[in-house]
Amino acid sequence: MELENKKYLDIQPISKGKRILLYLGDFFINFIVAFVFFGVAITPLGKVMTNYETKSQLFEKYEKERIDILYDNELIFYSDEVYKYDQNIYMKFTYDCFLSYYVLTSPVEFKISNDRFGQNESNEVIKHYYSSIRNNDDKYYDLFSKYNDKVGYFILEQETFKLKDEYRIQLIEYFNPMGEMSEVGLNLYDDLASKVFFALFGEILTEISNENVDLWSHKRQYSYNEYTKMAEDIRSYHLTLLTICAFISYLLSSLLVYVIYPLVVKSKRTPTMSIFRIDRINIYDFNKPKKVSLFILFIYAFTFNFPFIMFLPMTLVSFAYLFQFSALVSFSLVSLLFNIFSLIVLLFDSFSRTISDKLSKTVLISEADLLEIYKAKGYME
Repeated sequence: MELENKKYLDIQPISKGKRILLYLGDFFINFIVAFVFFGVAITPLGKVMTNYETKSQLFEKYEKERIDILYDNELIFYSDEVYKYDQNIYMKFTYDCFLSYYVLTSPVEFKISNDRFGQNESNEVIKHYYSSIRNNDDKYYDLFSKYNDKVGYFILEQETFKLKDEYRIQLIEYFNPMGEMSEVGLNLYDDLASKVFFALFGEILTEISNENVDLWSHKRQYSYNEYTKMAEDIRSYHLTLLTICAFISYLLSSLLVYVIYPLVVKSKRTPTMSIFRIDRINIYDFNKPKKVSLFILFIYAFTFNFPFIMFLPMTLVSFAYLFQFSALVSFSLVSLLFNIFSLIVLLFDSFSRTISDKLSKTVLISEADLLEIYKAKGYME
């Protein structure tokens, strides 16, 4: 029976709504099974086989050594050793030290909240880097002027940048343990941080990352960039390991949902088809699909059912870090577009068939309808 030459089959295919439900049902079961495989079996096994714990310890060591080089060169500071390697905390405290250099320029009537704050020359880490470490005052003045010109918070007097009095008065209460900053002061504090200090500190890190510049400390075995490179090698290993584990998990899940389960059950149904008592039959002879058709469905499922694969590692890494898995993200996006296209094909097909149904030359019908067909053909009474 040529499907293309007939407007209707001798059967009643399931509705488009139910076909979409079956499509999505198996899709989500596939993802859930892959998620369990990934977290319970594949990734733990992969970590054991690749000595993951040792590499993780080395990664942490290299990251700390790299940060220590910044401490050794007095480019960052900490107030509590417990949070010495917490970037958000040590960078905020370093900014506070930088700000105190410009705000606490004269004796104050209150006890300063931290002994580190004040006119200590190293608190001005931007100038300290360019003048004391790089011996490049010209670049310091050029960069500081570049970012200050956008906001106008500082003035240059006798080759020294000074915070304008109207801004210094707004910020001085920040360093008073008993004081309270105004809303204007709070906004100014945040604006100075983002538009001046962190912008300039970013320039420093960018320059250090240059292989011809780098940063050293006599207390450390390697340079800043060498520690960065060693840490990045381990990070790449971590990304590769989880990417491979994700693909293996999806392969096993697709094999289980779309091949093993239908072959084990006599009806050759997928899990969702079993729930709704739906059968897949060949469009030419109305028989259950042969193994070759199931293999085609498996290939389709494994190749194109990847929209959620990038989310498999989400219990091990932060959400933002998921986008570091470039291979998983690429497969997810391509698969999402293909699945949307397949659903569009389903909506416009007379027999509610997806692309995989067309490739395997099958159609889905209810169990009751299939029994009627078999009765009509004399297969059963």
